[in-house]
Amino acid sequence: LCVYVGSLFRSKRVDRIVRAIARVGKQNPCALAIVGDGPERSSLEMLAAECGCDVRFLGNRPHGEVARIVSCCDSFVMASTLEGLPTSVQEAMSCGVPVIAIDAGGLREIVVDSVTGFLVRDETGMSRMIRHLAEHRDVADNLGAQAREFACSELSVETCVERTLTVYESCLRTAPPREPISSTSCPGRSARRANVRALTR
Repeated sequence: LCVYVGSLFRSKRVDRIVRAIARVGKQNPCALAIVGDGPERSSLEMLAAECGCDVRFLGNRPHGEVARIVSCCDSFVMASTLEGLPTSVQEAMSCGVPVIAIDAGGLREIVVDSVTGFLVRDETGMSRMIRHLAEHRDVADNLGAQAREFACSELSVETCVERTLTVYESCLRTAPPREPISSTSCPGRSARRANVRALTR
């Protein structure tokens, strides 16, 4: 069972995922769960019926329920034409689910090819990797474990805060000098970090 979580807009190219599932289903039965809704839902339902593949449209679900659904799946799939750092992918990785995505935008910054999942060029490559994970559960389990480890170490709130602070402080060090500010009105570096950490707890 594969899962996609997100809005159903044309730019998300969920039609690619449906066709990839249809390709897999010709040799190995494979189902797709779609969590989310949007204007493309009706056309995707028609496409799934035409392709004769098992696609389950679950609509919008509470956040806690989404995590449970994703955790029960073999892989998380994404085929957008343009992405930043999608939260849905990060959350799938934190659930220990490997990601299969068409290489676009910032995905390569969080999906390490052949380590936490697979980055592919098109729906043919996607169907190949879906089939590969279905036939090799040990590979899927290993990718899922590494995806979770990556998410916990590299994508945690604490790590993101530390990196953001480092960038800000680097900018401040290289900025042109300004009139001095009283130390009583401007907390030091350690105090600033402590304040930010307190806010993220």
